[in-house]
Amino acid sequence: MGTHDHDSSLVSRRTVLAGGAAGLGGLLVGNLLGSATAGASPSTGYQAVPEWGKARQVIWANGASGTWDLSYDVGMNDAARFLGWSYKKVAMPQASYSATQVAQTINEAIALKPDVLVTPDWVEGEGDLLSKAQKSGIFVIVSNADNYPDQLTTLNIAACTSNPNVLGQKSGTVLMDYFASKGTKEGTIIGGNPYPQNTNQQGIWVGCQSAVEAANKANGSNFDFVELADNSGADEVGAVALWKAKIAQLGSKFVGGFCVADASTTAAVKAYQTSGFKPGQYPLACIDVTTPSLASMQEGWVLCLVDAGIYTQGWMAVMFSWQYLERGYAPSGAIDCSGAAVTKATLAAFSRANNLQITLGKDYNVLVA
Repeated sequence: MGTHDHDSSLVSRRTVLAGGAAGLGGLLVGNLLGSATAGASPSTGYQAVPEWGKARQVIWANGASGTWDLSYDVGMNDAARFLGWSYKKVAMPQASYSATQVAQTINEAIALKPDVLVTPDWVEGEGDLLSKAQKSGIFVIVSNADNYPDQLTTLNIAACTSNPNVLGQKSGTVLMDYFASKGTKEGTIIGGNPYPQNTNQQGIWVGCQSAVEAANKANGSNFDFVELADNSGADEVGAVALWKAKIAQLGSKFVGGFCVADASTTAAVKAYQTSGFKPGQYPLACIDVTTPSLASMQEGWVLCLVDAGIYTQGWMAVMFSWQYLERGYAPSGAIDCSGAAVTKATLAAFSRANNLQITLGKDYNVLVA
């Protein structure tokens, strides 16, 4: 789904604490130490900590669940199992996403009285709900999006997220470098956006727009970047039709596309395929690393993807909660968990990691709404 839309508070950080956990890293930690429980550990570094602390429950309140959140589930499961904690998701399907649904999901999670509540800060009004959770003794940390950072600052709530503007810039830069390598100097790029009303999604589009403008200035090119509110998150069939209609309208001016989120990537690829295009004929720069998007890149339909660090966001949210609850160090600000753009050169490594997450998701009995 998304990320956050301000730069000043970002701290780029992909490890949690000095020592063994950082060394083991990411997916391997859960696999190697998934059965770890409270108690003394031998060895050095992180595992020399003599006591994990008491077992706690983490609940992730997700008001727009879909296949995109598998990595969150695995990341939080890995961290919770590493600590001997329990993890549960309270979720509703992405297809019926609304502010009311988000609020309902958070309220249901609060009613279960977990030790830790993790949730995206997507919609206006969540601040009151998060304050309610804090007053009931629940530690709150945000993941995925912090659309209302001032509220989070007031409530001293940290966010494990990624910067939408930077995500858009990373993907847009790969796209513009591609055009430069081909000697293409002008044309219109379609920027598909499933949720233009969502601050973090719009921030990604703006980030790509800035990359286009910077390339125009640096290279003397003249590319236009037009937004297509494709509504792909709720209506894939309609989104494909919107992409095809826009491409037809532009005619020879159309040179390529950009996708703000995985839903738009799916719609754009299907539009390309049903328009008789060949893989790679029109470059498509995208956000979100998913199984379908990786497959589309392997087949040549997608030029690049940008990893928003979804697994890392889930892992970090749990580990930062432990850091506060057991060691008294409160996380703060927005922690950028995003990674570099995925290209053909790094596709194999990301595919292996994605396959491992799918396997772990099955082992953990992860369900998507």
